[in-house]
Formats: sequence, structure tokens, C-alpha cells
Amino acid sequence: MSKVTICIPTFNSAESVTETIESLLEQTYKNIKIKVFDNASTDDTVKILKQYPQIQVYESLENMGAEANFTKCIQAAEGDYTAIFHADDIYDKDIIMNQVKELDLDRELVAVCTHATEIDHEGKKIGERFIPKEIKKNQYLDFNRLLSLACTYGNFITCPSVLIRTDILKNKIKKWDGENFKSSADLDLWLRLTEFGKIKFLLSALINYRVASVSTSFNMKRARTTRHDFFLVTDNYANQITTNAQKALAFLEVKDIALRRLNAMKQGILIDESGPVGVRWVIAGLTASLWHIKFLFKIMIINCTYRLYSITKSIR
Repeated sequence: MSKVTICIPTFNSAESVTETIESLLEQTYKNIKIKVFDNASTDDTVKILKQYPQIQVYESLENMGAEANFTKCIQAAEGDYTAIFHADDIYDKDIIMNQVKELDLDRELVAVCTHATEIDHEGKKIGERFIPKEIKKNQYLDFNRLLSLACTYGNFITCPSVLIRTDILKNKIKKWDGENFKSSADLDLWLRLTEFGKIKFLLSALINYRVASVSTSFNMKRARTTRHDFFLVTDNYANQITTNAQKALAFLEVKDIALRRLNAMKQGILIDESGPVGVRWVIAGLTASLWHIKFLFKIMIINCTYRLYSITKSIR
């Protein structure tokens, strides 16, 4: 049986890590080693983890930052395949079995990701992660296809659902580039992976992805008033983006500005107005994909409301 290593970066994950570990210990695929890298938690995370003799726990004396801890996970990769899972999600008992099957059968694949269900703080299902309609027709992603779809829909690959060939991850990818891409370093990693082969997207929802108060990504979305780190990645690959994908990407910029404005109003502040705002950018986005239409009305309402808010605040 192929050997699988699961690396989990943690920081103050006491509320959710038990469910995560339990779901991994119940995997139907058994040739698995679980390593947890705690980033100087101040809660009971380490105490909880040490109750499980089946896993290896590595403690950091000082907080090195999330990105450095992810790189630590990459450096600790071993065996045939490695995954970097999160400490607040719950994994289907067959996720590793299904992913290993795909990687064992097809040497052209460098990684396998899966669809995901969304759950709240209590573990209750609240929806499903978005899947581009194009993926439902063709589950294989090379560099150009992944970049184009990302420009149209954003980063649609659920980060803690990816199982990767260890030799590629450890010897070719080598690091989680948070220094350049911050919270969107995962998208950069997926794109770098496709330089060595294809990624397959499994349509089965094999992970319960937590979008709740204990989720870092959830809290970032509610508070963010600056340009999304996603655009650091697209800026880096700008010369490889097709014309149609550029039009779709312009719409994502407008959508991002609307979200930033909404968060700014909630926080009672004004934000930097730089960026592609205007009807021509919305039209450009709509010419790329009808998927964008459902966001148009909300964006218009938010932008108009923000204009009134900024005028009022300036007068005061």
C-alpha cells in the first residue's frame, strides 16, 4: 500500500481539532502517518493532541507565522503522497482511499482534490463549496485551464482537500510562498504543481469544510478592507492570462472592492479607492461568463450605498 503522510498545522485549535483528528483516525485507508505542527498555541490544543498516541506532535516555542508553519509541513512530507489538512475541518472516512486510488492509477496526476460540504461552528451542514460548471464536464486541470478558471471564479480548490505526490511537493515545490502571496499562497502552489502534471478534481464531497467563527478564512472575509491576496497571484501570472480570462478577472476585482466597501461601512471607516471600479469593468466581466450576473445587483447596491456613506462621512 502506498504510504500517506498527513501534516496538520495548528494554532489555538482546541475547539475543533478533536473532530479533525478523530475523522482522520477513522480513515478506511490505513497506511497513514499523521504529523501535527503546533505554532505555539496558547489554549489547550497541544494538551488535546497529546491524548492521541497514534499521531506525532511537534511544538514550536515561538509563533513563526502561519505560512512558515505550512512550509514546515511541506519539509516534513514523506512516503508516496502527502496532504496538508486543516485543524478545523472534518474528513470523510474514504477521502484518502479515493485519492490514493486515483494517484496510484494515473502517473500523470500530481495531486487530487475533492469537493466539500460547508459546515458551521457546531458541525451542521450549511451548504456546499462552489464548483465551476466546467469542472463537472472535465475534472482534470492543467496550468492554463486552472489559471483561466481561477480568473473567472476565484480559487475554487478547497485547500485542505488536496493529496499531493510527496516527491513533487518536497523536492520541487519546497515551500509555501506566503511571503509573496500571503493568504492565497495555496493558489500559487496549485499552479506550480501543474508545471509537473495535472490535478484531478473529485466531484464527491469528501470533506466538511468549516466556515464559522473558529475558521481563519471566515474571519478574514468578514474583516478585510484591503485588496484580496488572490490578486497577488493573478498579478504574478498576468502575462499568461488570456484576454477572456482578463475580462472575467476585472469583474472579480469589482466584486472584491464591493466586499471591502461593505466591511468598511460595518467598521465605520473609509478605504483606498484604487482599483478597477466602473460600469465598463462590470460589462467586461459579464461578457466572459453569465455566472457573474447574480452578483451584479448586489455590487451596484453596495457601491451606491458606499458612495452615500463616504460623502456623509466626509461632511462630518
